[in-house]
Formats: sequence, C-alpha cells, structure tokens
Amino acid sequence: MHAQAEAAPHRGGALSSHWQAQTIEQRQEEASRQRAKFDEAISALRAKIEQCGGFEAIGDAYAAEIAAEEDRRRRHRDIHASLARLPRLFSAV
Repeated sequence: MHAQAEAAPHRGGALSSHWQAQTIEQRQEEASRQRAKFDEAISALRAKIEQCGGFEAIGDAYAAEIAAEEDRRRRHRDIHASLARLPRLFSAV
C-alpha cells in the first residue's frame, strides 16, 4: 500500500516532498528558459532600435510616413472631386 502512495502521491491528499521539489525545479527551469528567451529578444530589439538611429529617429520616420500617407489620400480625394466636376461624356440610354 505504501508503494502505491509513492507511485501516485496525489491520491493520499498530500504531495510527496520529492514530487513537490521536482515540480518546483521544473518550473524554475522553465522560468529560466523563458527569461533567457526574453533577454535575447530584448537585446535584438535594442540592437534594431540603435541600428535605426534610436527612438527619436524612428518617431521622425513614422511621422514622415504618416504625413506622406495623408498627402496621398488628399491627392486621391482631389482627383476624385476633379473627375466628378467633368462633364459626362456618355449618357445612359
């Protein structure tokens, strides 16, 4: 009966200390692996930010892209308005 309790520690209502220690160790190892992945990703992000000239340069480039898109949309609206003012060349029959 004691062997069954060791084989399935959750049946007795209390976990064996060996099983708890193993579970804690596994969680700590997983946390360490995830932290290493996080640190690697942050380092890559920081390197990319520096490669782009820093946050200010990225912000300036983003603002320039927004302004260019606003200009493109304005031109598009203006062209549509100009086309709408042209006389109709064909009439529906």
